[in-house]
Amino acid sequence: MTSKVSRRALGGTARERAAEVLLRVEEDKAYAAPALAVALERAPALVGPDRGLCTEIVYGVLRSQRAIDQRIRRHITREGSYETLDGYVRALLRVATYEILGLERVPPRASVHAAVESITRDRSKGLGGFANALLRKLAQERVEGPLDAQRLALAMDSVHPSVRKEFADALGSDSDAGSVLAAMLGRTMATHVRVEATQGTVDSLIEKLTQERPRAVITRGALARDALHVSGAGDLRDTEAYREGLFAVQEEGAQAVGLALDVQPGQRVLDVCAGRGGKSALLASLMGSQGVLHACDLYPEKLARGRDELARLGLLREGLTYEAHAADLTRGWGTLEAHAREGYDRVLVDAPCSGLGTLARRPELLLRRESGRGEREELGSVQRGILLRSAGAVRVGGTLVYAVCTLTREEGEGMCEWFLREHPGFELADAGEGVSERLRAARVLLRPDRDGSDGFVLWRVKRVR
Repeated sequence: MTSKVSRRALGGTARERAAEVLLRVEEDKAYAAPALAVALERAPALVGPDRGLCTEIVYGVLRSQRAIDQRIRRHITREGSYETLDGYVRALLRVATYEILGLERVPPRASVHAAVESITRDRSKGLGGFANALLRKLAQERVEGPLDAQRLALAMDSVHPSVRKEFADALGSDSDAGSVLAAMLGRTMATHVRVEATQGTVDSLIEKLTQERPRAVITRGALARDALHVSGAGDLRDTEAYREGLFAVQEEGAQAVGLALDVQPGQRVLDVCAGRGGKSALLASLMGSQGVLHACDLYPEKLARGRDELARLGLLREGLTYEAHAADLTRGWGTLEAHAREGYDRVLVDAPCSGLGTLARRPELLLRRESGRGEREELGSVQRGILLRSAGAVRVGGTLVYAVCTLTREEGEGMCEWFLREHPGFELADAGEGVSERLRAARVLLRPDRDGSDGFVLWRVKRVR
């Protein structure tokens, strides 16, 4: 049963807002980013530093929740009683513990006082006293001085050993797994954008964003030629540059996946699992809005947003035939059947996956990773089904790129090995010189610690018969 948050708390402090989001993630299985966006929208009184504090707490707790819970349990004498606490109380205790152990700018006494006050008012005086005693003990564990290392240690301690082992198996060593995890869990989240090359240049967008958001820190990406990393600028969708269609908000690793397909103007291109259209828009831009581009996804509402995105960026031009088709490719092509028989020069399969390469932005996935294999086997079956269908739509001489935003061997390299065994008419193939050297190889692994992007595995095959 979902723990109720008081009406006053729904309009309350940054800490109470953060607790509300954490409760939704835990009990409603909500994703943190949209849940946080809704919570902040409903709290217009929270501005500036308070919004930043709420965001920092939400993501910090989610990165560190297993370790935070272990710290709290040390000071609870009755085994199992922590799990029986009201969910909102648990969330407030996690908020305070993260502040105490991980944030320099918040005095421990302030964190203790805020949590005790909220719990006493919204639950009971007895629970408030319990929280006071527990949090005062935790405050004694605080390390004086800069807490960056302490925050990262909490996050690393929260990674389930099975996840670390999966990364080590894929990357070759435990030290590599640790390096990648530390890069994701210690990463400061900048907004990645793709400059729409048909509307302007990288330099012109930097100039315009600097004028609109003078406090923004803007750096160029390392993987994608039109990528920028922007921090300290607030919501970039609320800028004139965005409304003019000068850029798209798109993570740089996702941009790299689209670039790896090596599309050319005039080709027939299929974007499988197109989602909200970020990669479709990139492909249309690379095609110079010339040729045929079909987007496919299981969810029609996502495809509708994809068309809106192409329109906003000025990519729905006369030379481009763009169509969106909803279909479950594990079952059939649906309305894409005739197009699939005609075939495509390029097919992009950005497959559904565990998403473990996106922990910098979606740390809640750490809490959802199943130790058993049932869910993972079902996911693998979906990936193979989509690949099997997509391969049949590639023309002889055409290219298929498969990508997953994770770093597990079974979803990346293992899927490549299976595909080549089952499809002897395909061969691994490097891209042409139009693709950057980093993305040209037939197999590419993007690492957050080296590439500054989310973690991706992608591979490219060519149909030879």
